[in-house]
Amino acid sequence: EGGEPGSIVLAREGSLWVATGKGILEILELQPEAKPRMSARAFIQGRRGLEGEILGK
Repeated sequence: EGGEPGSIVLAREGSLWVATGKGILEILELQPEAKPRMSARAFIQGRRGLEGEILGK
């Protein structure tokens, strides 16, 4: 429905929505590798072109 599992479907205004095998999931917090846990808003800030990227790659 939303794309390849793990792909970012929407990333704006503090919202991060990621495709799963069965739909779309809103991510509220995440922890990038070797970095502290952060809110979706903090992760999105300063990044452009996240939509379509695959988390974990």
